[in-house]
This record gives sequence, C-alpha cells and structure tokens, in this order.
Amino acid sequence: MEKHNTTTIPINDLSHRLTSGRYKGCTIAEVWRKNPSYLFWAHKNVKFFKLTDDLAAKAADDAIHKLGD
Repeated sequence: MEKHNTTTIPINDLSHRLTSGRYKGCTIAEVWRKNPSYLFWAHKNVKFFKLTDDLAAKAADDAIHKLGD
C-alpha cells in the first residue's frame, strides 16, 4: 500500500504531476482536458489531494459544461 504525505498543500500549478490514482503521471492540465470532473471528485474525496479554491471551482464548472457537450 502506498503511503502519502499527510501534509496537504493546495495545488495551484497546472503542470503538477499526479503521483497516484487513475491519472498517475499526468499533469493537472492533461487531466483537466480529458476529465475535469475527476479533478473535482479527487478534490472532494481524496484526503491528500486538494486544489486551490479557484481551481476547484473552475474544475466543477468545466465538468458541468463538458456534461452538456
């Protein structure tokens, strides 16, 4: 089982690479283009993954718009 840093610093850099999960190795920007709802889900549900409030709001908004496409 992987251990994760328990200190959570909100991510505000779209070039940040994910270190675990479905999109391990991808940048925030890459995941954003593919599946913004995943980022919002991870922000709300994964203890060690947090976006800044601005990025979380944009991810939620983009996820809603993508559903309408």
